[in-house]
Amino acid sequence: MKKGPRHALPSIMRCNASTTGSFEWNGLHIRDLTAHFNSQSSFAIIDVAPMAKHPLTRSSLCEKYYYLLSGQLHFHCGTEDFVLTRQDFLIIPPDTEFAYANRTNRLVQLLLAHSPRFSSEHEVQSGDFYPRMHIYHVTDVQTWAQGQRRNSAYEPPSLGTEGFIHFCDYPRLQQITEEFFSDADELLVVEVNPSLLAPQLRYEIHRKDGIHYPHLYGALNTNAVTRTVPIQRENGSFDCSDI
Repeated sequence: MKKGPRHALPSIMRCNASTTGSFEWNGLHIRDLTAHFNSQSSFAIIDVAPMAKHPLTRSSLCEKYYYLLSGQLHFHCGTEDFVLTRQDFLIIPPDTEFAYANRTNRLVQLLLAHSPRFSSEHEVQSGDFYPRMHIYHVTDVQTWAQGQRRNSAYEPPSLGTEGFIHFCDYPRLQQITEEFFSDADELLVVEVNPSLLAPQLRYEIHRKDGIHYPHLYGALNTNAVTRTVPIQRENGSFDCSDI
């Protein structure tokens, strides 16, 4: 029987600090572990700072493998949206659009593999998928005033009864006002920059709709507040479109 040609096995490649290439991109700190190797696949560790995000992108060549080493990460892939947590693993096929963002106040770390190895020539970007990164707390003027302490922190009743402060992302703001404040005629919407929060912010499924909501596990330091917006009920509902 005639044998086909033998292919040489790839040589062993060992990475260390001196063989990696580091660079900043869109607020992401990327350490390319295979920058100086002629490997068939590429590997990188990505540090995603609070409020940092990856634009909507697809690769016409590579299959991407994401493994979350620490933190929480909002991810959009194809037609799905979800929150990755530590040790979650995600495979993105070629020609599938994806985006991700760190909407918490803690550093997120990812391990990323490309097969075949990464090629910028085959990456196509489509823009920003997460234009609004602030979170929102809905309350009334009296509760807001009473909940603030002398050390510039805010403690609403839910912090004592549930252990955290309720927030929501902007797309859920209108729903929150209608569902939980049906008897109110005037409310106060508190807008917060998550990256400035001192206590830990975590996204958790707290309601029956299966949606992740931001919960702050400690008093709200008011230097993280970017603005407060009073809203009034008009024609039977609150209008949040101008916030």
